[in-house]
Amino acid sequence: MKNTAKLLALFFTVFTFSQEKITHKIDLELKNCLTAEENKSTAAMSQCLNDALAEWDLELNATYKLLQTKLDSKAEQKLKDSQRQWIKFKQKEVELINATYGKANGTMWQVIKMDKILEITRNRTQKLQLLLVDLNKLLNFII
Repeated sequence: MKNTAKLLALFFTVFTFSQEKITHKIDLELKNCLTAEENKSTAAMSQCLNDALAEWDLELNATYKLLQTKLDSKAEQKLKDSQRQWIKFKQKEVELINATYGKANGTMWQVIKMDKILEITRNRTQKLQLLLVDLNKLLNFII
């Protein structure tokens, strides 16, 4: 129990400092879910993270599809190639995370593991969103 309390404190410290300025709706909902009184169990925290990961996946797919519509055929092919490589990267990262945290004692490590996996999808989504913003600026500048 003492170790679980320490791990919970560590998780909330890492989560809080890694997202000093939480501005995205998904992350705000995740923060609210994780800090809700009824979600203090690791099972509930895992569910919060699973829900957030599903939302980030939806956002990633929507951003990817929107970006495809803005690109010429050559750039669109590069985007597809990049996304395929990212999927392979993500799979390898998840394998690494599972190997690193998978055998750790205590259920809190599973929550930390889920957060690490979520971070991969969040980062990719945000990179594609920034690319989309830059592309929109470029297209507006050209017109």
